[in-house]
Formats: sequence, structure tokens, C-alpha cells
Amino acid sequence: MFIETARLEIREWTNDDFEEFVALMSDPEVMRFSLMGRPLNLDEAKEYFQKRILDHSQHGFGLWAIYTQVNSKFGCQVGSKHRKSIPAKRVVLANTSPLCRNRFSLAFNPAWQPNFEFTWVYYKEEKKIIGLAGLIIQEIEGTKKIELGYRLLPKYWHRGLALEAAREICTYAFTVLKLKELISIIEPANTRSIRLAERVGMRPQEMIQFHDRDVYIYVRAS
Repeated sequence: MFIETARLEIREWTNDDFEEFVALMSDPEVMRFSLMGRPLNLDEAKEYFQKRILDHSQHGFGLWAIYTQVNSKFGCQVGSKHRKSIPAKRVVLANTSPLCRNRFSLAFNPAWQPNFEFTWVYYKEEKKIIGLAGLIIQEIEGTKKIELGYRLLPKYWHRGLALEAAREICTYAFTVLKLKELISIIEPANTRSIRLAERVGMRPQEMIQFHDRDVYIYVRAS
């Protein structure tokens, strides 16, 4: 399974992802509204990780890894040779093309060069796991339902990334997997997840007791 969006890649977990998975599941903010309500320790994370890998082989879906591209940048450290009289400045540009670098260099008056030092700083381009999202089977009052779930590292909140992932997964669930319905189980205090559920077309159906806590059941039909 592989889904690509404008900014994300969503795929199955591999054993190589375990370290990043542990970082995700040990974050207190990420796990605040989980069933346990707290970060997982290493043994718990290992058990949960193995279950997520098995989900896809057993059911054809699961909670998948979310990747994003960390864009490369370059910058110029502009430092005075006479640091006591002239402070150093730093400029960072989100473009790595040689043309841009040349133009950036020419923007400085050549007459300054004897008094300034220029050091180019490069940032390596890489992909990082920033969370998980996907589908998981839940038992709601004796009936098995398929839940749309998602968790992102706090650093990547407020960028629309969870929404981007959730929309694509809904499309995959209804068009590829041919599911008839998706739910989300959300605590009333989890207002961010409530807004996201509503933006992907889910509506509150009822409030129930789920693992000894009050939760809303949000539903979207195909």
C-alpha cells in the first residue's frame, strides 16, 4: 500500500521504522488522547508496533506511517572580520539552485569583501516519519467498526498535514477497499480531532462509554 499526496507519503511500516515509531509513541502530546492516555514505554511500543505491521497482512489495511519531505535549504553566514565593530548576520534562502546562489552572492557589494567572510551552510534533504494514520478495527458495543485514526508529532500540527492524510485515506477506504462506513472515536476535549473529522465529512452519531471514558462516535458513509 502506498499513497502519495502533495506533501506526504503514506505506506506500511517496516522494521527499519521502529526507532521513529518509538519517538512518536513516547511523546506525551501525541498520546494524550490515546486509550492509555500516556506515552508508551519501550516494551509497549514494541508490542504495538508489531500489531501495526500484522494489521495490513491480516486485514488489508492498518495504521500506516506518514512521511514528509524535509526541504533542503541553503544559507549564507555573513560574518565581519572585525567582529567587535560589525555584528554578524545570517540569511537563509529556501532554494538550492546555483543560479539563486550566484545572484545572492552578487547582491553584496564587492567593496565589502575585505571586511566580511562568507560561509555557505547547506541543509541535507531527507524524508522523515512525522506520524501515523490509517484504519483500525474497533469493537463498538459488540459490533466491529473500522476507525479512521491519526497521530502526528506536535512539530507538524497546524499545517493541514493530518487533514491531507485523512482525506486521502478516506478516498482509499471507499474507492479501493470498498468500505461502506468509517468512524472516529473522539473524546469531547479533543477539539482538534473533532474539527478534522468534520472536515473529512464525518458527523457525530452518539456519545458512548468506550474503555471507561465518554467519547463521541463520528461517522461517515461512503
